[in-house]
Amino acid sequence: MPSKRDTASTTTSSGTARVAAHLKGTTTSMRSSIKGMALLAVSAVSAFCLAACGGSSDEPVTVASSYDCAKPDSSNPADITIVGMPILSNGALYLGEDKGFFAKHGLNAKISMVPSPPAAASAVVGGSADFAFGTTMGLLQAVEQGQDLRGVAPFAGIEPGFFDKMQAGEAGYETGVNALLVQEDSGITRPKQLEGKTVAVADPALSSLLTRARIKMDGGDPDKVKFVVMTGPDAYNAVIAGKVDAAQSFQPIIQGFEGKGLRNLSWLEVDVLHDGPTSIIISTSEFVRKHQDVVARFNCAIKEAAAYSNEHPEDIRAVTAREQKVDPATLKSALVPYFYTEIDVEGVQRIEDLMVDLGFLRKRLADDDVLVSVESDAEVS
Repeated sequence: MPSKRDTASTTTSSGTARVAAHLKGTTTSMRSSIKGMALLAVSAVSAFCLAACGGSSDEPVTVASSYDCAKPDSSNPADITIVGMPILSNGALYLGEDKGFFAKHGLNAKISMVPSPPAAASAVVGGSADFAFGTTMGLLQAVEQGQDLRGVAPFAGIEPGFFDKMQAGEAGYETGVNALLVQEDSGITRPKQLEGKTVAVADPALSSLLTRARIKMDGGDPDKVKFVVMTGPDAYNAVIAGKVDAAQSFQPIIQGFEGKGLRNLSWLEVDVLHDGPTSIIISTSEFVRKHQDVVARFNCAIKEAAAYSNEHPEDIRAVTAREQKVDPATLKSALVPYFYTEIDVEGVQRIEDLMVDLGFLRKRLADDDVLVSVESDAEVS
């Protein structure tokens, strides 16, 4: 998700993570098929939970630790495992290791990558990882399903104030990550005009949520739109070829879309969410209760990594290129996301409200059921 670009930047995917969701479709058959895809995507996590954790506790999960971020202590190091995804935002995890933030706070971090948020959540619930990258949307759904997952530390999202700066035309805030594209000569100039049309979305979760919300915001009825799920590249190519009327796709896939005869109706995540945390670090309540000091130390380290990453986007690009084994030049203009140094509770609630409104959640959840309160001196030193 976006943050201000430095002078070298244009835009690219910030790793907007994709997770399963209950989705309202346009017809009974469409609702059934897409909801089925969503449930399949989280079924592995649910299975692990039933076998390994037996559901979440009704009691709030808190961390009460005397550990002080301003007085780092590495004298008694602990081994931790972190699972992420091979996307740009997760470069901050590697910087936490490279720059010594984990070691500084007495953590020997082993970082590995998996291809999807459900796989990352499964690793945590199944006990093969202590912490994992998760999406805010995926965490909310997992908790509603009774899975033993909690948000334990802040991560990436849309920079506070990004929407207002985009509206003001401020340099560095001209574009977002997720676009809603139509052919220039289609006659479609507003999202509400997609009623009765076929729209490709990159997944049945966040991509669909943002697209549906934007159509509704413009006065349209998303239930009158036929949604089809394609990969980001396939959706982009489909709208170019005229196989669909519109497509949600994202950077860097869509770079140069104007030269392909396309028009962007909306930078979806900015127009819909304005700002806020689209991702979060997750763990289980069981792990948190048993390893309070480790969770406190982890918060200190991840917050320092976040602050550093915001100041050094070029390092995020470089470490991502290294870990993905790609030419660094391919990420030279990548839009690096904004990294939160505190969990933005109000931002989480905005996403939650949107999910309830569009049928992705049945009802609002108690904050204590979703987020861990870390009661320690967790300020970045």
